[in-house]
Amino acid sequence: MEAFEFVTAIRQRVVENDNKTYHDLLESDDSPQDSVWRAIYSIYKSLSKEQQKDFLLFLRLIQTNTISHVFGILDGSTYLNNYRESFVLKTESDNMVINGDLQDLFLEMEEM
Repeated sequence: MEAFEFVTAIRQRVVENDNKTYHDLLESDDSPQDSVWRAIYSIYKSLSKEQQKDFLLFLRLIQTNTISHVFGILDGSTYLNNYRESFVLKTESDNMVINGDLQDLFLEMEEM
């Protein structure tokens, strides 16, 4: 798996799929069992359609920023507080290093 494929797969699974799951849960007529989801569900349902759309965009922004930070840590452009550790992300099948530009690739995809 090359870096582009890895970033594409992470973006699809973590941002696209999870955002759709959040949308589906919030649009459902079933009240959630989880207390945190139940509170957010009530707030979401009290919003106008435009505000609901904005809320989901905000969730996506949080997801995007989180993935971007993790990729930055893996790439070495961002550090974990006092740790100046370098990471190497390799594929098992061909031992190919795929990190170094993960954050840039991800942010380029988000801009499209």
